[in-house]
Amino acid sequence: MNAKLIIFMLLAATAMATAQTRARTIEPFNLSDVTLLDGKFKDNMNRTCTYLLFLNNNRLLYSFRRNYQQSTQGAQPLGGWEAPDHGLRGHFMGHLLSALAQAYAVTDDNRYKAKADSLVTALAALQNTDASAGYSAGFLAAFTESKVDSLIAHKCSWAPLYCMHKIFAGMIDCHLLLGDATALEVATKMGDWTYQKLRTQSTSQLEAIWQDMCWNMGEYGGYNESCANLYEITKNANHIAAAKFFNHAAVFTPCQNNQDALNGKHANTQIPKFIGCMRIFETTGEQNYYTMAKNFWSMVTSTHCYITGGTSISEQFRAPNAIAGQLADNTCESCCAHNMLKLARLCFFHDPQPVYMDYYERALFNQILGSQNPSSARGYMTYFQPMRAGGMKTYGNDESFTCCDGTGVENHTKYVESIYFHHGDTLYVNLFIPSQLTWTEKNITVKMETKYPDNDTVHLAVSGYGAANMPLKIRAPYWLRRTMEIWVNGSLQSVVNKPSTYVSIPAVTGALTLVMPQTIRFERSPDNASVGGVLYGTQVMTGQYGTNNLSAIPSLDASTVQKTTAAELACTGTASTGAVTMLPFSRTHGQRYTVYWNLSNVPRDTFIVTKTVAA
Repeated sequence: MNAKLIIFMLLAATAMATAQTRARTIEPFNLSDVTLLDGKFKDNMNRTCTYLLFLNNNRLLYSFRRNYQQSTQGAQPLGGWEAPDHGLRGHFMGHLLSALAQAYAVTDDNRYKAKADSLVTALAALQNTDASAGYSAGFLAAFTESKVDSLIAHKCSWAPLYCMHKIFAGMIDCHLLLGDATALEVATKMGDWTYQKLRTQSTSQLEAIWQDMCWNMGEYGGYNESCANLYEITKNANHIAAAKFFNHAAVFTPCQNNQDALNGKHANTQIPKFIGCMRIFETTGEQNYYTMAKNFWSMVTSTHCYITGGTSISEQFRAPNAIAGQLADNTCESCCAHNMLKLARLCFFHDPQPVYMDYYERALFNQILGSQNPSSARGYMTYFQPMRAGGMKTYGNDESFTCCDGTGVENHTKYVESIYFHHGDTLYVNLFIPSQLTWTEKNITVKMETKYPDNDTVHLAVSGYGAANMPLKIRAPYWLRRTMEIWVNGSLQSVVNKPSTYVSIPAVTGALTLVMPQTIRFERSPDNASVGGVLYGTQVMTGQYGTNNLSAIPSLDASTVQKTTAAELACTGTASTGAVTMLPFSRTHGQRYTVYWNLSNVPRDTFIVTKTVAA
């Protein structure tokens, strides 16, 4: 066949796929449209923002400049995972760029934009010296290009594409959230480099690369997601082709067939692949990518998640439903929760079922909110979150720069992203977090004030002339066991008895009050009916054990568990260890604890299986 005809056919196929781009059923608001109000989420954000400004730009650039034979300007190298000899050096830069862009979007504080712009400019200057440094055009990393060549040659090279993806993603975020044209130029060159680097590899050769595991050398992060994101901006067919270079049949095909083949696979290597699938689906309309991603999300949340919404042990998936038998110190890697929330959000956009936001609430209010140490001024974060009885959270520091420090700075600067969505004139209220939405196009302001989850009441003040034409859909949480009341301007409008639904409310101007009675309930693990946890609403209640490094799971008489009258939620109960105080997992810091118990005397109507995290 004529070469020109082949090229024409490929371009035509791409154009057809583009024409079938799948519009979202539900749309998010811009980060800049929503402001956090006082509360625990804002406190976490402020601590992380302090850390972002604390970091020194020249130190952050040290390994990059050294890699391009440029002056390091007298800076000291960073430590931890960013040390000059560490295999993942450079990864944190990308997370930082995303976090700075998000921080600017949600605070309008020019310090974050200025810092990000400075880093982008410095990195762009280095990328422009690729030829003199001996690198291919568009390459940008804190290590030599030979690391990628070694990966392609199946030699042990620890995750160079993973590190490059973080920078790639950060540049795209700086373009989208800061309007930084230089960041788009850098990202476009990275996308072009990616296409050129991998286009000579056959499908089977690429598959072999992604199958290689030498300390997860085949881990490429969300590289396919960033290529698809770039394609959405540039409409360059090479960029969506590059996204598909990262197809991994050994993982994708079972998910396409709804078969759980996750046992033994590195968890956070897999999750971002399916985020990429969703973005390819959104930009091309190819249904198989959506099917794979949706099936994967359902598999993980239904049979691989702990009660907090976290997943993985020793960074790996294990056999389905292996929960009670997998309680350890190295469970629930924070990166996994970060990426599972991203995937849940994307699935919801195309299938607005409450199950996605139910999971989102559980993982956000437990694992993510509880991943930051409130005693640290700069918001040090967890890597793992122990599920072992007697476990204790440990945190990073100024110089750790782990993968979970990286996703962590992103987590705590984008809390506003899923509180509200919209469809046409209809406003979706998904999460109950103190915040204010300014819907400029509709001239509507929505202010949410609440002490939830320490309190059952949520107040919404709706104003602006557009409010008269804005119906609401409010999520009735999965944990409801008693009637939810909805009041409009002091008048009872509706009672809701069905959990995990969206309640439709006609257009409201004025005050809307939700009363959502939280209750104590118990969830048992799927692999051991006697082992389970205690929850109050969405919060996992965690036994506080101080310095007591428990040797076994304590027994708990469920009939003795009761809520105290403290302003901040606490419960008490009688365990085999004696009287015990329980605090929300998100507020459990600085001491040993237990999440799981051997439960007895459980009230029958409060005992369910955590078959899905949203159950």
